[in-house]
Amino acid sequence: MQSVNGPMARTLADVEVYCRAVLGEQPWLHDPQCLPIPWRDVELPENLRIGVLWHDGMVFPTPPVTRALETVVKRLQAAGVQVVDWDPADQREGKTLLERMFVADGGIGIRNELRRTGEPLRPEMQGFDGTRELGTFEMWQLHLQRTAFRKKYLDRWNEAGIDAILSATTPFAGVENGKFKHSALPFDKNVPSSV
Repeated sequence: MQSVNGPMARTLADVEVYCRAVLGEQPWLHDPQCLPIPWRDVELPENLRIGVLWHDGMVFPTPPVTRALETVVKRLQAAGVQVVDWDPADQREGKTLLERMFVADGGIGIRNELRRTGEPLRPEMQGFDGTRELGTFEMWQLHLQRTAFRKKYLDRWNEAGIDAILSATTPFAGVENGKFKHSALPFDKNVPSSV
């Protein structure tokens, strides 16, 4: 499993400061998986094309989240960006693969960390309890499935000719402590998108 940085910022300039700082430390000298690519200015294409994932095909976002997506779409369109709907066709498969990878160690890593702190397994983390650790062969098969999924998604991305995908990170604006789960409103295929 590979993790990535996900900086939160108020402006694009703040994200640039963050990225320049990280790359300025030459992470490829510390992490063998990092490619030696220093910061460089990039010219954006004249005609950006952005896909919008309004829902993941399993859960429909709450009204505030949908409204936020609609606001961003309107601003992008006003700036001359071509916005298209992105079909959630592969999202369920991706979610299933991700869930299988999270618990591939049988939850041992999470339980060991919790033991060190004395914290309990929280309700939203129950998927890490009682799972079976995958053997080497099963893990390699899971990696092959993930690679095939990535390639299928990349092919679809390239065929659509998009530059980015805009989506919500969760289907709700906030959640009560300890009650995070992948759900919001029941999914309704008849709910039209706003684009």
